Amino acid sequence: MAFRRLGPRPGAWASRPPCRLGPHPPRGGRAPLQGLVPRPLGPLPRETPLLIWNEGQEIFTPEEQALLRDEAAFAPLLGPLPPGAHGRPEGEGFLALYNPWPQTEFPWACGPTPPPWAGEVALRGLFPMLPGLRAYLGVRPRVDGGYYVRTPENLPLLGPVAEGVYLLGAFSGYGVMAALGAGEALARMVAGEDLPSWAWGFLPSRYKDPGRRPQGAAARAQL
Repeated sequence: MAFRRLGPRPGAWASRPPCRLGPHPPRGGRAPLQGLVPRPLGPLPRETPLLIWNEGQEIFTPEEQALLRDEAAFAPLLGPLPPGAHGRPEGEGFLALYNPWPQTEFPWACGPTPPPWAGEVALRGLFPMLPGLRAYLGVRPRVDGGYYVRTPENLPLLGPVAEGVYLLGAFSGYGVMAALGAGEALARMVAGEDLPSWAWGFLPSRYKDPGRRPQGAAARAQL
């Protein structure tokens, strides 16, 4: 199939764009734990927005921690954990997501292999905000997984990566919120129209700009 211009929005697959597109902008990936409860036990309006719990927490009670203390796989989960648990309606069910290790980079593969308890951990991350979800503890969620792709300085990639090919991705898990504005900017770019001033800072070519002075990990990622 022939295209004059191609604008992929690869989501998690921004980690592995086609090799023939030339040097890849640097990206990393973090894999949140995901669990889908297929049949809600109580009323959950379909129009419920994406909900995010933005405070640290402990997801196990002291009694549960005592029972799990000898389980090596659970050791990193028995103390205070960071914020960031989030969830939303998904079809007829409820999707819970939580990354209790936000600074951990995962090696690339076709997809992460979540542990069997991933769905329950994701669900427990939402208990402080939605205590009614405790009723789901007896329901086995469908465990899923994916990557939240981000660049070293945590700014997305928006713009051309080869002649006629434009990339939109690496939103670090915030693609749903940023999609409308970023999609409009990409459409303007493809159509040759004027861009909003903020769009220029997201060009993939920024890593080749000798005048750019990034800091920290972004400085080490310059091509």
